[in-house]
Amino acid sequence: MNMKLRNSIAALICTVAFSASAAADLEITSDTVQRSQDGSNTVYTGNVILTTKTANNIEITSEQIDSQGDSQVFSGEVIISLDNQQVMTNKAIVTNTSEGIEINMDQATISTL
Repeated sequence: MNMKLRNSIAALICTVAFSASAAADLEITSDTVQRSQDGSNTVYTGNVILTTKTANNIEITSEQIDSQGDSQVFSGEVIISLDNQQVMTNKAIVTNTSEGIEINMDQATISTL
């Protein structure tokens, strides 16, 4: 099995696992996915996109918040809290779309609380 296909399968498995455990309408995609040995952390890298249909269970904290067109840019120790999971990143661009909320990041570490 080639490496690209294996990474795609791993990303799909992690995406499904994250979606099922956090909320039924939550998805995360990225170029690469790496899970810790004990399974408590998952690191998503490259073109990370978290999408959800509702903002009810999302809380975002950061050191700085700026506006960029129709988006909010959170930077500096960004923490996104979702039910029993936490997403940590350095920068997150949050956009309200017609289908819900889209959060774009370069890298994100997701931990189970």
